[in-house]
Amino acid sequence: MPSSVSASVQKTIPQPKNQARMLWFLVSFAYLLIVSQRTAPGIISDQLLAEFHISASTLGLMSTFQFVMYAGLQIPIGLWAARLGPARLLLVGILASGIGTILYSIADSLPLLFATRALIGFGDAFIWVNCVLILGKAFEPLSFSTMIGMTGAMGSLGNMLTTMPLAWWVTASGWRLPFTCMGIILLVHALIMYRGFNRRDMLFPTDAANLHPAVTLREFATLIRKRTAWGPFLCHFGIIGTYVGFTSVWAVPYLLDMYGISRAEAASILGLALISAVAGGPLSGWMAARAGNCRAPYIWLQVLNVTVWSMFLLTKAHPPLALVYVLFIALGFGIGTSTLTFASIRENFPVAQVGALTGLANTGGFFSAVLLPPIMGLVFDRIGLHSQQAYAVAFIIPALFASIGIVGALMLSKQKAI
Repeated sequence: MPSSVSASVQKTIPQPKNQARMLWFLVSFAYLLIVSQRTAPGIISDQLLAEFHISASTLGLMSTFQFVMYAGLQIPIGLWAARLGPARLLLVGILASGIGTILYSIADSLPLLFATRALIGFGDAFIWVNCVLILGKAFEPLSFSTMIGMTGAMGSLGNMLTTMPLAWWVTASGWRLPFTCMGIILLVHALIMYRGFNRRDMLFPTDAANLHPAVTLREFATLIRKRTAWGPFLCHFGIIGTYVGFTSVWAVPYLLDMYGISRAEAASILGLALISAVAGGPLSGWMAARAGNCRAPYIWLQVLNVTVWSMFLLTKAHPPLALVYVLFIALGFGIGTSTLTFASIRENFPVAQVGALTGLANTGGFFSAVLLPPIMGLVFDRIGLHSQQAYAVAFIIPALFASIGIVGALMLSKQKAI
């Protein structure tokens, strides 16, 4: 749709309450399923190393393939979604992720592992931007921050499924059967969403009210010259990439190497972090409401994130196990509060720019996730994967990345868009 779309089309047109809630469930459950595929490989990192006889840096590079696909597509999807329809693109993402997960579960060679992770990343790239646009049309602005926080909480629940439950399942049956089942569930949900979207006239809308305002490439090029447009990008770079990049590959090996605990206990530590993440979204939304803007609470939350990573450095990667629990809970809370990135976009920019800037911000988060695993992997290959010295050096990387998030929060505008 041209950027000159009328003001009446740019306004949020809320759905009836019951329909809006059902719509929220459809897209949020899709997000839950997709997010589970970001971190699930972290549970089986050591098994992949042994079965495919690969190095730590190669394993990190495999994770990078998925996140490269995700990060590289965020801005194009932010621009396409308004014109092609967010419901259609959301379905494309679910189907691609489901097919990719099934193929991943039967992969018998390293090239196929890489290709399937790339396909899963391709599908993942279509999810969040389109969730934001769909929910932005279904809910009034005052309700949006709450519902987007709840959607973030659903994503955290998806991560929780890939901690202890998946660890137990992998221990009982091996890693291939669980991934096959997850792929099938994704395809079934795609069918359910197709029927639900058809009933709501979302796949092929018949009136302009169901379309979204959009920006052109030229307008986007002008937009990103503004300093405030990069604040959400840097916020997400600091708070998303450090957590996702670490937990998707290196968190479980770290806990097994440094503390000699079982895989199930390592997964339970990640599970506690994700329980904290569930609370992070709604609580950060409440903090922003009390403060009157997203900027002030987000600065302090980014400071908390840097502090946690710094604690790993100060203890030379070996804090007491009890403190490890606390630190992972704090990291989980931080990932939950990352929905403030998108609340700040909705708060500070016109509706027509939300899709494109959501894509830009998501690019920041997953660009960080792309860089972190292979850089840490290079450290492990050079010093030794299982040594405390290697982890002590490797933790410098997320600490530095996290500090960029503070810069981003300081760049957020203090003024709300009219």
